[in-house]
Amino acid sequence: MSKTPADPDSLVIEQLRAAGADLDQATEVVVYLYFPSKDAAVAAAQQVREMGFPGMRVSASADDSWACIGSRQMVPELGTIRELSRGLERLANALGGEYDGWEAAVRQ
Repeated sequence: MSKTPADPDSLVIEQLRAAGADLDQATEVVVYLYFPSKDAAVAAAQQVREMGFPGMRVSASADDSWACIGSRQMVPELGTIRELSRGLERLANALGGEYDGWEAAVRQ
């Protein structure tokens, strides 16, 4: 019998906890989205800025896609992160792109 894998957000939270992160403190959370065109990436960056990520950057990726990457300080609380991930997944899908998850700095 195989175990059902945990959702990606839970896995990152568990990795942070295992690394000794204090999950009650705000830390830098970085999100990653990729799009087939610069126009889609720029449109996504604007919408993600409005979600509280003021420093979104758009750049060409090695695989001919466009990366939309940014960060903000926040407490990596699972419910909040899941809500953020769902919103970014919907945004990426609407613009023909992909939400590739998030990471956070380990703050002790």
